[in-house]
Amino acid sequence: MAAQDTVETYLGWEAISIDQDDEGTVAVLRNVDTGERRTLRAQYIVGCDGANSVVREYVGGGREDCGFEADWLVIDVLLKEGVTIETLGIPAAGQYCDPKRPTTIVPAGVRDGRIYRRWEFMRLPGERVEDMEREERVWELLSPWAEPTEVELVRHKVYNFQSRIARRWRERRVLLAGDAAHVMPPFMGQGMCSGLRDAWNLSWKLDLLLGGKVTDRLLESYQPERDPHVRALVDASIYLGKIICIPDPLKAADRDQAFLSGSAPPPPPFPHLMDGLLKRERDGSISKGAGLLAPHVRVNRQGRQGRFDDVIGLGFVVLSLDADPESNLSPSSKSALNDLGVRFAAFGELDSPHRVIDLDGRFAAFMAPLGWKAMVIRPDFYIYGGVGETVALNELVMALVADIHGCTAPKHNEAAGRISEARTW
Repeated sequence: MAAQDTVETYLGWEAISIDQDDEGTVAVLRNVDTGERRTLRAQYIVGCDGANSVVREYVGGGREDCGFEADWLVIDVLLKEGVTIETLGIPAAGQYCDPKRPTTIVPAGVRDGRIYRRWEFMRLPGERVEDMEREERVWELLSPWAEPTEVELVRHKVYNFQSRIARRWRERRVLLAGDAAHVMPPFMGQGMCSGLRDAWNLSWKLDLLLGGKVTDRLLESYQPERDPHVRALVDASIYLGKIICIPDPLKAADRDQAFLSGSAPPPPPFPHLMDGLLKRERDGSISKGAGLLAPHVRVNRQGRQGRFDDVIGLGFVVLSLDADPESNLSPSSKSALNDLGVRFAAFGELDSPHRVIDLDGRFAAFMAPLGWKAMVIRPDFYIYGGVGETVALNELVMALVADIHGCTAPKHNEAAGRISEARTW
């Protein structure tokens, strides 16, 4: 954000109240050191203010508890000069399902060439939080892995891993994202990733809205798209948490036997979009393939080689195989797409200014089972829909434009994506 001329940062300030009217929103900030107050106005507020969100309290609706909670001691250390994970004898990342002490070891970043690592230890029944946070206890837990001569203790804190989802993500001009909207156990590594997906989803919609190209009805698709996706990841995280967080030796032995015998229930599939702004059939059902994540491949376009989004650019993409995508669009469709900032890509041996070479060959392989020759990719990389013949592309584009400008959210199914209930230990 610091690199953006359009962004102002207020470090050391907290939002103490927010409000809105028909013209915009108001946030009152307070300097935590001086007590000075400042009032800011904006058209919209996106509350990314964490699990104890002030913005969520304003939006209302409370949170749903998805049924998992555990305390883990999180320890961040800095490797001392000459120390590596190889000399410590630790893995690049590891999860130890040891009932004596479930343990996690993961990277924790690099700063100025110095390596940080993170250990996490589950609090066992009967242990007190304050005892686990004593520095001498921290070193006791680290002792099988690292000594004070090898690592520098940066921080340590017992965190309560929870699984909660806000029931409401929006109140007119005020929206939630990230931990303010959802928190999950860290065992899938999808907490911050889910917040990034929230941001991608909101960014292109707010961009069109603030540019005067759509109405705020487009924001009605936000929660129906993100909520089921997050719920599926919460379920997957809980699934793994129930595997890992077993301090009972007998139950752990049953778990181990289930995995060794191959009888353990399979992990839930990684989710895709299941609702919202997606191509639909006449009966209102989601069209086959709509909502899937588009492939991310290496491409070559007019001698420039790189990742698809770097070479083609961000925004909507109309992509076709073996035909110029623009050749099958009406003038009105082209005009509407131009207004949305759509980009084009054409794969295959053809004479087109949009010709792109798929260096990995993944787009054709992805589209073949779906029977597609063309598709539309949203700015957040999810697929709006596809068609079996390029001549049908104009109809697909017209549906996209109609959905964007007249967006009404389908009935949101709160049970969508709930997949772990039958897969509990």
